[in-house]
Amino acid sequence: MEESRFERLAESLEQAIAYKRGNQSVARSIERMFNLPSFNQDEIVVLRAQLGLSRQALANVIGVSKRTLEAWESGARSPSGPARALLYLLRKDRLVLSLLVHRSTTVSSSH
Repeated sequence: MEESRFERLAESLEQAIAYKRGNQSVARSIERMFNLPSFNQDEIVVLRAQLGLSRQALANVIGVSKRTLEAWESGARSPSGPARALLYLLRKDRLVLSLLVHRSTTVSSSH
């Protein structure tokens, strides 16, 4: 007979309590693979326009130099790693922009 959702939830809670008490053997992880889309120069230009940001502003938000962003928009280079992830999130949800803008203004004001 298949375990009920309640039973699975109860087991998970018991494992969480055991883990908190130091029993590392109950820990499990789930690894999900997600291929980030690549961004070509036109997509970056369009995204920046949709967000209503200057090159400098978008560069600040995602933590790259203005020259790097210019290289992406000219097609000389392509974003990779964390920059691709941030561009993807910015394209998916505009709330991400306000979170990143808040982070960048908080960081710059603390210097």
